[in-house]
Amino acid sequence: MKKCILLFIGAVLFVFGSYAQTNIGSNFTVNTTLTEANSPYTITGTISVNAGFTVTVEKNVVIKFNNNVYLRVFGTLNAYGTLFTSSSATPTKGIWNGLRVEATGSNTGTISLDSCTVEYAVYLYNVNGQINLKKCTLDNFSNYGVQILTDGNLNIEETTIKNTTYPIYFSGPGKLKGTNNNLLTGNANDYIYIYFQDIPGNFYMPNFGIPKS
Repeated sequence: MKKCILLFIGAVLFVFGSYAQTNIGSNFTVNTTLTEANSPYTITGTISVNAGFTVTVEKNVVIKFNNNVYLRVFGTLNAYGTLFTSSSATPTKGIWNGLRVEATGSNTGTISLDSCTVEYAVYLYNVNGQINLKKCTLDNFSNYGVQILTDGNLNIEETTIKNTTYPIYFSGPGKLKGTNNNLLTGNANDYIYIYFQDIPGNFYMPNFGIPKS
């Protein structure tokens, strides 16, 4: 009898332990690691990674966002094998605003995603910061896949962007770097949109192996 009770308690703990969930509603003001054990995480309101601090996301973590909120990065966000998605049971394109990287004072924000999926956002937005994408998938965005403004920089490798308007919108004079093994597919326009009016002087386009307009 005791053995049966212990087995039952163990089974209950296993089931409930596998449904751990963590809500986040305030800015990251210390170096933080988001762990698989506490996943999924839900971002309940628009918050920031403050300048000078780093958020590291472990593999297999799921980060969900409530409607119309975004994560703004003035410090550093590093993620590997992470799913960034909507908290809605019936998500639609642009239901949450996305990831934004910006600069404050002399501090430049950086987002580095490796083997991550970002879905149902408005866009990845970069003003005066750095975005690095490697082996990622951006899917079902309502606006651009990645929008780069002023001195924003993008480095993109082996990444798929699909089901959006323009996968990349670049308005200089930042830097656009990458490799020729990215895939832009199933978008309204499978092109990189370059707004030359905001790019002073010479512009050197890397060979992405994909069309440009």
